[in-house]
Amino acid sequence: MGKHWKNFFTICKILIISSIFFSIACNKQSEADSSEFDNKLPDEESENVVITATSNNNTEWILNAKKIKRFYDEKNVFGDSVFVKIFNEDNSITTIACDNAEVDDISNILTGKGNVTVVSSSGIMKTPYLIWDRNTDELFAKERVKLVRDDNTIYGKEMKSDIKLNRIELTEVSAEGTIDEKEFNW
Repeated sequence: MGKHWKNFFTICKILIISSIFFSIACNKQSEADSSEFDNKLPDEESENVVITATSNNNTEWILNAKKIKRFYDEKNVFGDSVFVKIFNEDNSITTIACDNAEVDDISNILTGKGNVTVVSSSGIMKTPYLIWDRNTDELFAKERVKLVRDDNTIYGKEMKSDIKLNRIELTEVSAEGTIDEKEFNW
């Protein structure tokens, strides 16, 4: 093989390697450029977040989240691995834990999704989907609901309750446990 062919193959190798690097660099640049103009990017993103809401020097609730994404225009906050500690007016505490949550600051509503657990002095409630209306301190569960009090378990399809799980309305109810006939009023 002549000297010219060796030079030709060397130049071809250099061109191929150069075009691969150029192609990778261009792809990376176009990905970066397109993400800068993506409207779905949050205005703010934080990890290991603690948000405290107060009123008249009193703590109303504390929200902990592994990660949050805040969208200013929509006034929405999305959180992962969320735990909320609510300080009730009677000094009792209610907690809400869930895999994901959305806080709509306009309507003042928190929506919990995935393994939602509410704990109060009145019992424990579990559901895959929960809405907490912070204006009225009411809870709404739109899917399967499990409520545990003492040794008794109540199941329902949908639930409406106060934040302390004292006043509860359930649809399609079933239960497990024992009841003292003196407490049962027909």
